[in-house]
Amino acid sequence: EWRASDVSARPYPMGFADQETQRWAVEILMRGEIVRVRRIGDLGPEVAAWRDAMLADGVRSYLCIPIRGEGLLDAVLGFHWLRQEACFAEGEIPVLRLLAELFVGALRRKRAELRLQESQARLAQVHKMEALGTLAGGIAHDFNNQLTVMLANARYAMRRLPADEEVGL
Repeated sequence: EWRASDVSARPYPMGFADQETQRWAVEILMRGEIVRVRRIGDLGPEVAAWRDAMLADGVRSYLCIPIRGEGLLDAVLGFHWLRQEACFAEGEIPVLRLLAELFVGALRRKRAELRLQESQARLAQVHKMEALGTLAGGIAHDFNNQLTVMLANARYAMRRLPADEEVGL
């Protein structure tokens, strides 16, 4: 959360307010639309809890732009005006949407990097298991070779013994 140096911190972190009071805004954002409130005090009774919480925080105007990625609402780019009401010039909205799209690109890249790291870790684990299997196969092969020699020597020794002689171990 960024704020001007002479603006006091909010009493609670962004995004942790009661979800029920924000339901109306979330529904708008889920449709991919911008939430634009020029005067918080002008909001009607249907959003009274949210309006009152914003007014208590000193918020005069509010703008929230959805950041969507892969068809879902990933995050929001939100602005609270505390000193004065915002005018929301139409030319500013496309620039802010572009900024939101840059965030989406960064989020997608970060997700792709995380997926790549996970894939690389899984691949390394597969390589370890493959090497362990190769080692176990080599040991088994060497052991089998030793057993073959021992069995051949035992057969040879058995053939050289008289038929009626007992062999003790």
